Amino acid sequence: MGYKVKMDYTGRNNITHPTLNQTDFIENFIKETRNQVVVNVGSGPLRPIPHAINVDFIDSYEVDSVSSAYQLDFDDASVDFVISIGLLEHVKYPQKAIAEFKRILKPNGKIYCEVPFLQPYHPAPEDYWRTTVDGLCTWLEDFEKLKPASQAGLQAQSDGYFAIICTMCFQQIKIKRHTRLSSLF
Repeated sequence: MGYKVKMDYTGRNNITHPTLNQTDFIENFIKETRNQVVVNVGSGPLRPIPHAINVDFIDSYEVDSVSSAYQLDFDDASVDFVISIGLLEHVKYPQKAIAEFKRILKPNGKIYCEVPFLQPYHPAPEDYWRTTVDGLCTWLEDFEKLKPASQAGLQAQSDGYFAIICTMCFQQIKIKRHTRLSSLF
């Protein structure tokens, strides 16, 4: 899996996480969520948000909790913010993972989600999905889009390919008591 280079037209080229290229977003996010419980699901071996709890299904030096996106080791309604960057294209059942995000989020909790729309095949270990902004909104239909509603960014990768990434932030609006959905799949 190669790293991407952000081309930001100011003369700076930043090599960062394969999809995490929103430097301004990260800096503001760190300030705004410093005293909140933030969970970065599918974090991989990087820690872009210093105070986030990194979760991945593969253990590495920056992973705090090793678990599946389908069964997170958090209590119901215990998390203020879920980050899902470059994860949902790698899970076979993205709506099942989203249901788990919803379970752990507090009322009015937020989710930041970034998924590829146009991006080369990159199994890690599998690569199932590409989605449009409308598709992502459908997956997250139990959430309310926050402003700015959506962004799509063109990124140049170090291997010469380009990717268009759909980026959105949502807030949970429908609070329902529910059980784990693992038995349904």
